[in-house]
Amino acid sequence: MKLTLVFLMVFAVAFSAVIEEAAEEEEHPPPHCSIQYKHGYDYWGGDIGGTSKSGSTAAACAARCMADKRCNYFTYKTGWFNSKFCYLKSSYTKLVGCSSCVGGHKLCHG
Repeated sequence: MKLTLVFLMVFAVAFSAVIEEAAEEEEHPPPHCSIQYKHGYDYWGGDIGGTSKSGSTAAACAARCMADKRCNYFTYKTGWFNSKFCYLKSSYTKLVGCSSCVGGHKLCHG
Protein backbone atom coordinates (compact mmCIF):
# COMPACT_ATOMS: atom_id res chain seq x y z
CA MET A 1 0.00 0.00 0.00
CA LYS A 2 2.77 2.45 0.91
CA LEU A 3 4.61 1.63 -2.31
CA THR A 4 1.49 2.39 -4.37
CA LEU A 5 1.02 5.68 -2.53
CA VAL A 6 4.65 6.67 -3.16
CA PHE A 7 4.31 5.77 -6.85
CA LEU A 8 1.15 7.88 -7.15
CA MET A 9 2.84 10.84 -5.47
CA VAL A 10 5.86 10.63 -7.81
CA PHE A 11 3.54 10.32 -10.81
CA ALA A 12 1.52 13.37 -9.69
CA VAL A 13 4.66 15.50 -9.28
CA ALA A 14 6.02 14.45 -12.69
CA PHE A 15 2.65 15.04 -14.37
CA SER A 16 2.33 18.52 -12.86
CA ALA A 17 5.81 19.40 -14.17
CA VAL A 18 4.76 18.35 -17.69
CA ILE A 19 1.62 20.52 -17.45
CA GLU A 20 3.65 23.53 -16.26
CA GLU A 21 6.13 23.08 -19.12
CA ALA A 22 3.30 22.92 -21.67
CA ALA A 23 1.78 26.10 -20.21
CA GLU A 24 5.12 27.90 -20.51
CA GLU A 25 5.40 26.88 -24.17
CA GLU A 26 1.95 28.34 -24.85
CA GLU A 27 2.99 31.63 -23.22
CA HIS A 28 6.23 31.74 -25.26
CA PRO A 29 5.55 30.25 -28.70
CA PRO A 30 8.54 29.54 -30.95
CA PRO A 31 9.64 32.53 -33.01
CA HIS A 32 8.63 32.91 -36.64
CA CYS A 33 11.75 33.27 -38.76
CA SER A 34 12.51 34.34 -42.29
CA ILE A 35 15.64 34.97 -44.35
CA GLN A 36 16.66 38.36 -45.71
CA TYR A 37 18.95 37.79 -48.70
CA LYS A 38 21.80 40.12 -49.71
CA HIS A 39 22.89 39.17 -53.21
CA GLY A 40 26.50 40.09 -53.96
CA TYR A 41 27.63 40.14 -50.32
CA ASP A 42 29.60 37.92 -47.96
CA TYR A 43 28.91 38.04 -44.22
CA TRP A 44 32.60 37.76 -43.37
CA GLY A 45 33.77 36.06 -40.14
CA GLY A 46 31.75 34.41 -37.38
CA ASP A 47 31.70 30.94 -38.98
CA ILE A 48 30.19 28.16 -36.88
CA GLY A 49 32.85 25.45 -36.77
CA GLY A 50 32.12 22.26 -38.64
CA THR A 51 29.12 23.62 -40.55
CA SER A 52 30.62 24.56 -43.93
CA LYS A 53 29.30 22.35 -46.70
CA SER A 54 30.07 22.03 -50.38
CA GLY A 55 27.74 21.30 -53.27
CA SER A 56 24.63 23.06 -52.05
CA THR A 57 22.43 25.87 -53.35
CA ALA A 58 21.68 29.27 -51.80
CA ALA A 59 18.17 28.05 -50.88
CA ALA A 60 19.59 24.89 -49.25
CA CYS A 61 22.09 27.04 -47.36
CA ALA A 62 19.27 29.27 -46.10
CA ALA A 63 17.30 26.19 -45.01
CA ARG A 64 20.33 24.88 -43.09
CA CYS A 65 20.62 28.23 -41.31
CA MET A 66 16.93 28.21 -40.42
CA ALA A 67 17.29 24.72 -38.92
CA ASP A 68 20.36 25.55 -36.81
CA LYS A 69 19.61 27.56 -33.66
CA ARG A 70 23.20 28.84 -33.58
CA CYS A 71 22.96 30.33 -37.08
CA ASN A 72 22.06 33.99 -37.56
CA TYR A 73 23.79 34.59 -40.92
CA PHE A 74 25.10 32.57 -43.84
CA THR A 75 27.15 33.03 -46.98
CA TYR A 76 26.68 30.89 -50.06
CA LYS A 77 29.62 31.22 -52.43
CA THR A 78 30.39 29.84 -55.87
CA GLY A 79 33.95 29.70 -57.08
CA TRP A 80 36.49 28.15 -59.38
CA PHE A 81 35.51 25.01 -61.29
CA ASN A 82 31.86 25.41 -60.29
CA SER A 83 32.61 24.93 -56.57
CA LYS A 84 29.73 25.84 -54.25
CA PHE A 85 30.03 26.33 -50.50
CA CYS A 86 27.65 27.18 -47.68
CA TYR A 87 29.02 28.81 -44.53
CA LEU A 88 26.78 29.11 -41.47
CA LYS A 89 27.61 31.98 -39.10
CA SER A 90 26.62 32.99 -35.58
CA SER A 91 27.82 36.56 -36.20
CA TYR A 92 29.89 38.50 -38.70
CA THR A 93 32.76 40.96 -38.59
CA LYS A 94 31.99 42.92 -41.74
CA LEU A 95 29.82 42.81 -44.83
CA VAL A 96 32.06 42.41 -47.89
CA GLY A 97 31.06 42.87 -51.53
CA CYS A 98 31.41 39.58 -53.41
CA SER A 99 29.98 39.06 -56.90
CA SER A 100 29.91 35.25 -56.45
CA CYS A 101 28.18 35.34 -53.04
CA VAL A 102 24.68 35.34 -51.64
CA GLY A 103 24.50 36.36 -48.00
CA GLY A 104 21.56 35.88 -45.72
CA HIS A 105 20.39 37.12 -42.34
CA LYS A 106 17.92 35.09 -40.26
CA LEU A 107 15.23 37.35 -38.82
CA CYS A 108 13.05 35.93 -36.04
CA HIS A 109 9.96 37.54 -34.54
CA GLY A 110 7.85 36.37 -31.65
